Amino acid sequence: MDHVTADEFAERGWPPGLPKHLVGVVFALVRANVLYQEFEREVHRYHDLCRERESQSLPVNWLDGVQMVVFAELWFAALHVVVEGYERSYNHPDSLLSDPSIDALLKQRHRHTDHRTTLRRFRNTIFHAEFVGHPDVAAVIDDREHFIEWAGLLTNEFSRLLHEKIQGLIGS
Repeated sequence: MDHVTADEFAERGWPPGLPKHLVGVVFALVRANVLYQEFEREVHRYHDLCRERESQSLPVNWLDGVQMVVFAELWFAALHVVVEGYERSYNHPDSLLSDPSIDALLKQRHRHTDHRTTLRRFRNTIFHAEFVGHPDVAAVIDDREHFIEWAGLLTNEFSRLLHEKIQGLIGS
């Protein structure tokens, strides 16, 4: 495969009228969605494994769920890239993204901070060896059910918004 520059890729691979910034946000969302789907698969696999082990009176250990945790971590990190693209879209008038549902989700607070800030701090910490026991990771893990639900809603809202935006730009 030949090396293709970002400009060439945008020219070859996207319908006319899709601005580069929007293409970048779409790619970030596709990445986040793939990781979200893999996380969901791992949740189902883990629950099936737990039921199977229980029926055989066998223990479940932390390694049995590690892939589920890894996919959640990667999904959250990728989702923050989408948030950044959304927030930076004001610098790109041809890619301006605005949505009251997404804004409300980003401003939701739990405990002492908004979810957007928690997501950013988590993303900034998770890719370092010192993440174990770090307060920015603990903030998500300690409230994982709520945070997973929130991240799922945010991912779905971004999917809706970007689908609407692209449909409006290409007109189909």
